[in-house]
Amino acid sequence: MDNEHSGGDEIFEEPIADENPNQSGLPLCPNCLTPCSPHDYYCPNCGSNSPVNPLATYMPLQSIRFEAGVYGQLWRKCWSPQTHLLKRIAYILVFVLFVPVLLVIGLPVLLCQKPKPHKAETT
Repeated sequence: MDNEHSGGDEIFEEPIADENPNQSGLPLCPNCLTPCSPHDYYCPNCGSNSPVNPLATYMPLQSIRFEAGVYGQLWRKCWSPQTHLLKRIAYILVFVLFVPVLLVIGLPVLLCQKPKPHKAETT
């Protein structure tokens, strides 16, 4: 019975090799895989529209780049030489269907909003 070991009492003599290439624990850019600062919303190295910080897609001003980047990716895929003709037609249809909605509804709403004047408080 003295040769029996309980499951939690085992001690490893050799350190376990960590397979993680990102030893610093910094977030990696999904496009170029470079470590970025945790305070960055997007990669400063490659300028990708994929957010490094996952909260950037939920923040109102920081999400604009992410949401508009989808249309840029769609446009680049549409005119890529590797894209099949049927996919190219589908990309153009999606682009034609959704971009006018942004221009017809979003632009007038943006232009109609007047900035509120800041009133200085007196005490």
